[in-house]
Amino acid sequence: MSSPSRRKCIRSQTRETIAKVYDFLKRDASDILQLASDPVCKSSPVLLEKLRDHLNSARKRTAVAVGVSERTVTNILAEEKETKFKCPYENRKKRAKKLELDQFNVDVIRSTIENYQSEHQELPTLLELKKIFQEKLNYCGSITTLRTALLQLGYSWRKTGGKKPGIVKNEINKLTLKTN
Repeated sequence: MSSPSRRKCIRSQTRETIAKVYDFLKRDASDILQLASDPVCKSSPVLLEKLRDHLNSARKRTAVAVGVSERTVTNILAEEKETKFKCPYENRKKRAKKLELDQFNVDVIRSTIENYQSEHQELPTLLELKKIFQEKLNYCGSITTLRTALLQLGYSWRKTGGKKPGIVKNEINKLTLKTN
């Protein structure tokens, strides 16, 4: 079991089950109390009062049965009255993308890669491209983010004669294979 200072996230299905356990214990308590208060059943008033106190604490019995606090059961029952149970992860905000590519940036990236290949007669590496994009686009992301963006644009990597893998566009790669 986790430490008491750390809160557990109870998902919607579990919260729904806790509410159903509470409803069952509440109905069961009312049925037993009806049977106990029947004139045919002769029991002592003290015993009947203790039974009534025990059975009326359905919230406490639910908390013990499912292993959560009474306050958690109270919160779940209040939520059940208000709305349908929601998953706690549904409203979680997603992190914004590190690199937003508009058409201008895409064109600059493509032309930079093609110009690099024609000027240096070799395929560019990610580190070299990162340096160039820092100057041209004021790029401040990591190499991994740059790799992800280039993969989205359709670029791939290949070995270049035992050196570091260079970046190539699939179309450019096909053209170099046809000319060789």
